[in-house]
Order: sequence, then structure tokens, then C-alpha cells
Amino acid sequence: MGLPEFLESVREVLQLIDKCQEVLFRRRFRQNLSPAIQDAMDLLNHRIRLIRAGRMSGGLGAAGLEGPQLQLKMDAYSTQLEEYRVTAHPRNLKGLLDTAATIAKSIAGAIPAFGSFLSELLDFILQEFKDSWKLWR
Repeated sequence: MGLPEFLESVREVLQLIDKCQEVLFRRRFRQNLSPAIQDAMDLLNHRIRLIRAGRMSGGLGAAGLEGPQLQLKMDAYSTQLEEYRVTAHPRNLKGLLDTAATIAKSIAGAIPAFGSFLSELLDFILQEFKDSWKLWR
């Protein structure tokens, strides 16, 4: 899995979260979640095209987003994704979101033009998810 494939996978996870938001989050948070996810997906689609075209690469190597370091991160993310797909357990979704947010922060740091929209959205979703699921522990 490379960077564009990672971003496409995160896009799919966001779509899943949007579809399942009724059972994942409190009503107040859900009110603005779909528009925020849609806005992020539009930005993400544009960024994926730019990365694939080689027009957005910045300091990927310095941020550990090339070569063996990228592969290590992608393997960790792929493992989290597969665990979530197999179990659909909230604990695995939390791990998946944690890993995705960490990688998204690295991307935003390496490519300032990419922006922090993805890492910030994932952080907000993750925090709300943690708050909502405290009730069930």
C-alpha cells in the first residue's frame, strides 16, 4: 500500500463512519458530521489526484513517508484495517482511527499544501468516538 492507496482507504473508512454514525455518535455531533465528511472527501479526492500526478510530494522522505518507513506505517494501518473488517468491533475502529490520524499528521507535516483537514477531522471523530463509547465500557 502506498500513500494514494492509504488515502483512498481512509476515504472508504470515512464513508463507512458516515453511514454508521447513528450508532457510533451522539446526536449533537452527528448534526454536522456528514457535511464535514463530504467536504473532507472532496479535498481528499483532489489531493489524491495531485499526489498521483507527482505534483504534491514535499518532504515525504524526511517525514518517514517513503521506503521502509512508509511500508512499516502502511503495514500497521493495513493490519488495523483488516482487524476492523473482520470484527467490526469499536475497539478496532478506535485503533484504526488512531493509526490513520498519526499518518495523516505526518502527511500534513511533510506536505504543507496538503493541509491538516484530514488529521483534524480524524482527531475530532476519534475524540467523539471515545466520548460516546465511554457509556458502553
